[in-house]
Amino acid sequence: MDAAPTVACSIATYNADVSLFSAQIRLQQGRDERVRDFSAMIEAHLTTFHKHNGCFPDRILIFRDGVSEGQYAAVLAYEHTAVLAACQRLQPGYRPKLLICICAKRHATRFFGQQRDINRSGNLPSGLVVDRSVTHPFAYDFFLQAHEGRMGTARPAHYICLLDELALTPDQLQQLVNALCYGFARCTKSVSLVPVCYIAGAWRALAGGRVEAFADGRSRLPKGEDHRP
Repeated sequence: MDAAPTVACSIATYNADVSLFSAQIRLQQGRDERVRDFSAMIEAHLTTFHKHNGCFPDRILIFRDGVSEGQYAAVLAYEHTAVLAACQRLQPGYRPKLLICICAKRHATRFFGQQRDINRSGNLPSGLVVDRSVTHPFAYDFFLQAHEGRMGTARPAHYICLLDELALTPDQLQQLVNALCYGFARCTKSVSLVPVCYIAGAWRALAGGRVEAFADGRSRLPKGEDHRP
């Protein structure tokens, strides 16, 4: 039996404050962790960036969610090539520096501290970084608990850097990711994952609802349902 179709979504910022975003949504065959139309999506994002800034970016940072560990190499090879192809179509010779980082939340790793180190909920403070001992023996990865756990045990995000042409030091990348976690418009504090992943997930859920409504013979979402991500 063929896999049911799935919705792929990418989000990109086009201003220096990382507060304005463009979205690209595609419907593709299910059970494929690669975004098949990734090159066209990147091309559209870059076109939007050029429209608002008058130039293309010199550096592109990609935070990728929804990839299992066994697919890291395949996703990197496919989507890295897709990004470069999009750049060449827009402007021959255009070759930005790339950083591709996987954001993983589906893991069982948790961190605990002594009584003097924890907050009222029993969690370690926000901004906790662990990049040794429990990380991969040779991969470039780290755990970041950017948020303040208020109930239950806080779950850190696991970041795996697959490609770094920016030559960032581990400290620089960790500080950058932690700073980005303070930029989610729906929250006045830091969140547990880089906001682009949350925003992409919200748009994907909205698009998925529309696809299901169309498949069920409903042309519109039920009356009264909030359409905003």
